[in-house]
Amino acid sequence: MSARKKRGGGRLGVLSAGTPTPSGPEQGCDALEALLGSDARTRILDAAGTELSFTVALVELRDAFRSHRFRVPDGVIDLAPWVTDLDRRTRREGFRVLQAWDHVAQRFTPDDVPVMLLEYYDYLRKGRGTGRASPAILLDFYLLHLLALLAMRAWDTPHPHRTLDRIQHLVDLLQGPQGSGHQFLSGPGTLIILAVSHFHPRDAAYDQLIQRIRGLPPRQRVDFARVSAGVLAAHLRWGISQMYEWDVPRMREDNVGDYPWLLFTAATLMDAFASMEPGDPLREVVGADLLNALTADPEAFAGEPPRAFLPYPEDYARFREQFEAAAPALRELFHRLRPRPGLYSPLSFHFNFPHNTVVAGTTLALLEQAPGRLPLDTLLLTRPGDIPPGSAEAPEGSDTRRALARALMLYAGARPERLEARGARLILYDPQAGDRIVARTLETLFRE
Repeated sequence: MSARKKRGGGRLGVLSAGTPTPSGPEQGCDALEALLGSDARTRILDAAGTELSFTVALVELRDAFRSHRFRVPDGVIDLAPWVTDLDRRTRREGFRVLQAWDHVAQRFTPDDVPVMLLEYYDYLRKGRGTGRASPAILLDFYLLHLLALLAMRAWDTPHPHRTLDRIQHLVDLLQGPQGSGHQFLSGPGTLIILAVSHFHPRDAAYDQLIQRIRGLPPRQRVDFARVSAGVLAAHLRWGISQMYEWDVPRMREDNVGDYPWLLFTAATLMDAFASMEPGDPLREVVGADLLNALTADPEAFAGEPPRAFLPYPEDYARFREQFEAAAPALRELFHRLRPRPGLYSPLSFHFNFPHNTVVAGTTLALLEQAPGRLPLDTLLLTRPGDIPPGSAEAPEGSDTRRALARALMLYAGARPERLEARGARLILYDPQAGDRIVARTLETLFRE
């Protein structure tokens, strides 16, 4: 297809098994736009027989996820040609978007992640389950991973920033009224992070990705950095407390690939903060995301740069110069952002990898047979209303984010197979630990 379909367009074309299909990212966007903007998901679930046999429906979906071919009442929807091609391109660059890393076997899993989640859910449900809610969520989880694959291939197109804007539209369609209603994440930046969040042995692949992100327009670059701050900080905060026993050099050595990404994130947010007027309401939001990034390893930004920062001396020098100039404003803001027991704070949220958090939230929705209403981004980012003015204390109150964070933590500790090898939960929400980490960050950055 050379011409783009009208957004939210009509009925998805049905392909026979032998129909040749173009395989570039534009064609993938065309195919998913037609699928997500039509009744195709309803027809897929109809053909899977969700109203007749729940177990048979799961088997039908599992086989379709593996083959990327879906039966519908009037034929077959074949996504395999472009999915296979784009997956092959991405593997050549060092990333496997559709598979997980098996830390025990030290290899990638033979099955794709959507298949693994379906089979794990089938095991957990113990024969229970009716209706379409859970199969619909599983189908959307599968399609989410195809969107992540497309986001990684945006740089195969002449205008990557426009392709990412189009993928934002596809994310909105995925989580819109034609689907399950489950909210996974908010945009293409989080999709890219989800795509690369499994362990990948080739550190150079991450460096290449950062260079691509650098070339995006400032709006997209800052949006990516905001989510990146939440992910990297949650990941490294979990690591320093649960794996490395507060041994910072060991954490740095074991996470070399994360550190150029962390520097890019902090420098991008510092650039944005420094360029904003003091009265701009978004300035404090960006400052909150900057604090989140710095809690990952405050010593890395306080003086002598770690070895992983050395290839990027201009980024580090620019960050230090701007940080010192803005230090009084940042110090005052950072103190106001310290986690409080009665309010949700992303600074209190820690996990080993973001994909485990997405899987946990999706599994909870599957078991409850009801879509979750909060995307991952809401747990990672500070909202303007979260920042108390001046020295005022923010009032305590109910917050659905706090309830979700706690539910995810309980899920992570509910079964032995969900625990880290040494018994640690892979997802934690702990305001007291968050406050201690912020106190350590303030002491390091401002010599308090």
